[in-house]
Amino acid sequence: MQLTRFSDLGLRLLMYLAVNEREAPPVTVAEVAQQFNIARNHLVKVSATLTKYGYIQSIRGRTGGIVLARAPDQIRIGDVVRLLEGSEQLIDCDALHCVLNPACGLKAALHHSLMVFYETLNTYTLTDVLKGKSTGSIQQIQRNYIRLAG
Repeated sequence: MQLTRFSDLGLRLLMYLAVNEREAPPVTVAEVAQQFNIARNHLVKVSATLTKYGYIQSIRGRTGGIVLARAPDQIRIGDVVRLLEGSEQLIDCDALHCVLNPACGLKAALHHSLMVFYETLNTYTLTDVLKGKSTGSIQQIQRNYIRLAG
């Protein structure tokens, strides 16, 4: 299974915010978009979804920005991916008008596989995926941005 770009950006944003929360004040979506070299408009949509479902918090004002709304060890990766992927189906048998649909076992097998995928991802939290080199890489991106912006 390949994750959508939306999910990819959402996970990157959460990882960035988790590292950033210990280091600095809130960041703007524009700052994160620039640091990851991605379109700001795409990240705004991702940020809005994560805010709506309580993963991040938007702080208004001159010194505002976005921050995590939950502790990193309380954010399960499978829950985030399920939310951002937005579909519980790997294949849409009904839309294809497939003649095999009434007797086909493929849809059930794919659904079961997807549920196992999410369950496996839920054994990891945001804290877990930041262990190792990820945190250092994000910190380096942040330092480079601060150096270039300052």
